[in-house]
Amino acid sequence: MIPTGLADLENSKFDIRGVVQLSGRQHKNQLGANNPFPSKIDNINVGDKRFNSFNFLHAVTWQDPDGTPVANYVLNYSDGTKHAFPVVYGEHVRDWFVNSDVGILETPSSNIAWRNSIIILYQTNFKNPFPEKEIRSINLESQNSYSNIFIIGITGNSDSVGGESDK
Repeated sequence: MIPTGLADLENSKFDIRGVVQLSGRQHKNQLGANNPFPSKIDNINVGDKRFNSFNFLHAVTWQDPDGTPVANYVLNYSDGTKHAFPVVYGEHVRDWFVNSDVGILETPSSNIAWRNSIIILYQTNFKNPFPEKEIRSINLESQNSYSNIFIIGITGNSDSVGGESDK
């Protein structure tokens, strides 16, 4: 099963206690008015801290064509400014369910952080373009693609350690 509690995945520590799942069109089409998943979550508290980058542990349910925007992760700075990181299918994430007929699993801007025979999770490092600014909170926003993004962990990096992705 998916790791829980404190986990060291791809040289990043995550405190995995649950999942945040956002609704895409697949959930809206299938569940209609009974859809329990929000299209966005605002103001996940970061506590007015400075970070050089963030690692997101995430994936999607269902598939979209490569290049499809699936979400935005928005940094809300303490000075009132914002910066959005677009999350793109095939660039940062793919479907989390793996079976024998799935082709490409890798993505150019993420690492496979964890997998078993049927589940795969991706880790994406987004570099903060304004590391000198304090970050108050993070918003998670669906882009209403067919797939549904979910986030299992977010880790802020105060040092210069991080991946290559700033896309």
